[in-house]
Amino acid sequence: MCKPCSCKPGPSPRWLDKAALLETSESLSAEEQEQNGRLFPVRDVQRVKQLLALLPMWTALPIHGLVLATGTTFFVVQSESLDPDPVLSINVLFLLQGFVTVIVTYVHDFFVSGWIKKLPMHHVRPIWIQKLLKHRVGLVRIAIGIACSIICCMVSMLVETRRLNLIKTRGDAEPFPMSTVWLVPQFFLRGLVEGLVADGLADFYNIHVDESLEHYESPFNESAIGVGKFLSAALVLTLSGSWFHDTLNTSHLDKYYMLLGILSSVNLCFYLLVMYAHAWKALHANGSPDPEVST
Repeated sequence: MCKPCSCKPGPSPRWLDKAALLETSESLSAEEQEQNGRLFPVRDVQRVKQLLALLPMWTALPIHGLVLATGTTFFVVQSESLDPDPVLSINVLFLLQGFVTVIVTYVHDFFVSGWIKKLPMHHVRPIWIQKLLKHRVGLVRIAIGIACSIICCMVSMLVETRRLNLIKTRGDAEPFPMSTVWLVPQFFLRGLVEGLVADGLADFYNIHVDESLEHYESPFNESAIGVGKFLSAALVLTLSGSWFHDTLNTSHLDKYYMLLGILSSVNLCFYLLVMYAHAWKALHANGSPDPEVST
């Protein structure tokens, strides 16, 4: 009989446990049953359960991907309609975005992770607070990232609203009275969103799956986010002719940003429910996930 594997904490579908039951057979050994497809090792079933338990989290990612896709498309189109700054070109803005994405990880590890490691856990009461601090920081980090995506959409909407108002009053005469400097906040916020959510998802994934699955973190999370990028193209095609026209000056990109902000707000509410399910219910159901955390 296959030995059960040690698994990490997290809610999992119990109906799959039946797939790991061994068939009693006098004529076939366990190895022969497994070769004939009549036996599913407990370890393999447990891995499937761990991945299925992450589905609620992944359902919150397509809207996040929708916002990220907007940053690589419409942010660039906006920059082309503004007066180019001699220093802040579109390439510099993308460098700023990438720098913020990278630096968020180091800042988080220095302040948050370092603080948790130094925290005298045995003095914290009640016990679930200890577990939340030590094992669910990534969930809170993702929530902050989604909240920042709402701010990013609202800031982008305000910038585009100002640009359209200038088009109506002054036309597109050169030089345009707005430069690419106006795009700095939204590129900064997009980098912040990507850094917070990406590393938070990686921490969450690695906590809830077996060590043998940890190197699949990037394909799984990127696939869930990639769904949102496909949704971006479908949404733009749906709104073509109403909000999107031949030129950016005759389109309503500000309304599109507002729509993304609304969708992100709804997504944040949904994510908070998912976070509650994983961070609170799972902790009470499974007890202490770490032998180092004691009462």
